[in-house]
Amino acid sequence: MILRPSSIWCLPVLVASCTAALVASDLDIANVLEERSAAINRRPFAYPPIASTNNYPVLQVPPVWEALDVLRGRKALSAYEIQVLLAGAVPVVNYPAFDTFPSGTSFDCASVNQSGYYADVETRCQGFHRCDVYGRRSAYLCPNQTVFNQITLVCDWFYNVQCDRSLEFYDYSNSRLYHEEYQWVLLDFPNNRPLHFLKLRKIRSNKSAIV
Repeated sequence: MILRPSSIWCLPVLVASCTAALVASDLDIANVLEERSAAINRRPFAYPPIASTNNYPVLQVPPVWEALDVLRGRKALSAYEIQVLLAGAVPVVNYPAFDTFPSGTSFDCASVNQSGYYADVETRCQGFHRCDVYGRRSAYLCPNQTVFNQITLVCDWFYNVQCDRSLEFYDYSNSRLYHEEYQWVLLDFPNNRPLHFLKLRKIRSNKSAIV
C-alpha cells in the first residue's frame, strides 16, 4: 500500500472512520498507479511482417473497391435505393442506436495483431476501439445511422457495412498505420498505387542525394 501525507484532520471521536477512509483512499491510489505502471510497461503490439521489397507494403487483397463490396455484402446502392432505404429505416431494427457505449463487450486489444482502430461487432459496429502501441484501449461511438467501416476506418452509413464481415478486415488498413517513415498510403486505389510509389522512390532518392 502506498502511504501519503494527508491534509485531513480528524476529531478524536471520528478517528476510526477517518483512518478507514484514508486507507481506502490510499488503496485506490495504489490501484491506479499499478494499472498505469502496467500500461506503460506493457510490451507494444508488434506490427505484422507486411512490408515487401524496399519497405513498400504488399498489395491489399482484395483490391479496395472489391473489399468495400465484400464488407457491404453487395454492390453499392444507387441514389434511388438509398432514398427508399432511408425512408423506411427504423432505429434498432435497421441500424444500432446507442447513445452511450455499451458496457461489457468482450473486445480486447490483446486479441488483435497491431495498434489501430477496430469495429466492435457486439455493438453492431456502431462502437469501435482504438488500441494504442501500448495496448491501451479507448472506445468510441459512431453517430446514429452510421457504423464503423473497417476498411476506411471512419464512421459510414449503416447500409455500407455488413457488420459481421468486419472481422475479416481487421488487418486490411490497420497494418498501414504508424509507418510515417515510409509514407505508406492507407488504401491501394488501382490508379494511384504505381504513381504514388514512383513518387516516393523519387523523393527518397533525392533525399539520399542531398545527404
